[in-house]
Amino acid sequence: MILLDIGCNIGVYTVWVAALGNRVVALDMVGANLHLLQLSLYLNRLGKKVTLINNAVYRDHRTLEAFLGASRLNTSKPFKVQEDQSRTRVRVRTICLNDLVPLLKDQTIYMKMDIENTEHHALACADQLFRHVNIKIVQMEWHRRVPEESKPILNFMAAHGYAASLSSVQLSPVSLVTIRRNIDVFFLKKSAFH
Repeated sequence: MILLDIGCNIGVYTVWVAALGNRVVALDMVGANLHLLQLSLYLNRLGKKVTLINNAVYRDHRTLEAFLGASRLNTSKPFKVQEDQSRTRVRVRTICLNDLVPLLKDQTIYMKMDIENTEHHALACADQLFRHVNIKIVQMEWHRRVPEESKPILNFMAAHGYAASLSSVQLSPVSLVTIRRNIDVFFLKKSAFH
């Protein structure tokens, strides 16, 4: 199984999974994060296991402004509109998740997606990926979300045969509408867990 690590940051999941001998495709919009990850992979002799992609993931191809945190290393809040003097503004190129189909077609995937409440934008351009790639599990950090963010995610996942679960190893259904705290949620492909 391949890990698709979307929003890999400095690669905690990426390095761990590669060290276990698995292949990883890791994406992050912050070049400095990927440089640190690349160094870590080199020092641990794991570079051949990992493909790094330096792009943001969004609903289409464009250039967007992102604000990088000054208070903490490697924090980022993409697509924030308001001006914040404590954060560094950068321009990032976006790709669609569908762009990854040629790289991942006919593979079995565990997807981790942590892109700071923009998952609904990423899934708006992911239909082909979910049709042509065997994605068994989608792990997502679930913040308290407004309906404009949560409904597209829940509808997309349901349309592609996924159910929200608190566990990644067995279907333990959860209603995400009532969640009032940040948790990791696992969308499990129902056909793989029956």
